Amino acid sequence: MITSENFFVNLEHWSQIHEKLRLAIERLLSVCDDEFTTVLHNKLLFINRRWKEIVESIQQFKHDESVKKKRDEFYAGRAKLLDTLDKIDR
Repeated sequence: MITSENFFVNLEHWSQIHEKLRLAIERLLSVCDDEFTTVLHNKLLFINRRWKEIVESIQQFKHDESVKKKRDEFYAGRAKLLDTLDKIDR
């Protein structure tokens, strides 16, 4: 089962694959005809743009999870404190 904690565990792996792909396409750009260079360049731009969107989404997701965890901890601590104060008042 995939949980939010381990969903992005292999992000580094995918970053390495993206980097290898980028380097391979750049190498092809240096040896291909102009006809193919334009197509490859556009594909590389598309891949890089999508990768940037994915990384930004992951960062936002992680931030949201962190905020949710801190909020839950705050409300749990608040409830415990209020419960303790309520017991003291009795």
